[in-house]
Amino acid sequence: MSEAAIGVSAARAHALDPILVVGPSPPPWHGGSVATEYVLRSGLSERWTVLHLDTADRRGVANQGRLDFGNLIAAVVHGARFLAMLLINRPRIVYVPIAQNALGVLRDMLFILPALLMRRRLVLHVHGGGFGLFQDDASVLLRMMTRFALRHADRVIVLGESLRPTLRGAVPAERVRVLANGMPDVFTEAPVRAQHSALRVLFLGNLFRSKGPFDVIEAVRLMIERGLDVHLDIAGDWATAGDRDAAQPLLKALGTRVTVHGVVGPPAKRELLERADVLALPTYYECEAHPFVILEAMDAGLPVVTTAHGAIPETVLHDVTGLHVPPRDPAALAETLTRLARDPELRVRLGRAGRARFLEHYTLGTWSAGLVRVFEEAAA
Repeated sequence: MSEAAIGVSAARAHALDPILVVGPSPPPWHGGSVATEYVLRSGLSERWTVLHLDTADRRGVANQGRLDFGNLIAAVVHGARFLAMLLINRPRIVYVPIAQNALGVLRDMLFILPALLMRRRLVLHVHGGGFGLFQDDASVLLRMMTRFALRHADRVIVLGESLRPTLRGAVPAERVRVLANGMPDVFTEAPVRAQHSALRVLFLGNLFRSKGPFDVIEAVRLMIERGLDVHLDIAGDWATAGDRDAAQPLLKALGTRVTVHGVVGPPAKRELLERADVLALPTYYECEAHPFVILEAMDAGLPVVTTAHGAIPETVLHDVTGLHVPPRDPAALAETLTRLARDPELRVRLGRAGRARFLEHYTLGTWSAGLVRVFEEAAA
């Protein structure tokens, strides 16, 4: 029998085997919860019975990575539920998106260590770009636990080729798989954009300071000061009350040139993407890897102005699908946005190339096929 035939036979033999997916579902909407939703919507259910342990914290993104009573109780409850599912359902594969901070990794060990002790196949998914920095700064014990988990995982997924080094050599190269994020094609074709008198700049996402919202606000202020017609739409949830309070006078100073939308659901998000002329994400967030919002902008045919951070340069090609700017440099961001404001043809060219690249590499179908291959390898 050929290798291909053996693979098909094995897939059929285990078609009804359960697999256990650990991860948060939205809301709140952030990279981890969106990724879990797409895992559950992927082609895994065509080959296995997919079980889900939902680890979501509905209190909002500000509670991520915090040590408080609520998080401790949640960890105990999730750990107990996981053990019950492990013992009762006996999943063939356990999938865990591993965290990039000490408290998160300690929680993840409640899932990883029992799975390894029961000799379940283990797939770990590193969703961010800060995993290496976390390991460098972790205590000796936590670093040993993390490397133990990585070394014994059947497959470890990273979001870009540039992120392989973040594993710090703990995983044999043949067990590492690169799988960039993917998402549904929300726009069946690129929206026809209205001709605005003002350049509409969009910042969309959870409002961590290191994602660059303050830099975008300052860049827009500089553009207005120079007499340019520009409007800023800013949508998302502030990660801290301090950042929210610090932003209020800056936003107020922009007057009618800014609209603050708060947290937006899918319909409102689509409308913002349709109305915008450019997405600005000048991120220097240490855990940044492959933001979904960039894929959303490319799907909508929007040019993207961002930084060469994490795996972003593998997706946003400078002067092809978007433009790169230095991090923490509002003046450079203002210059780049001004270039786009004065060159509508450049915006169209970048936006069309971005949508074409999205359709070729980053659809949910392409990503789902890659994820299924990883699980099939782990199962075999």
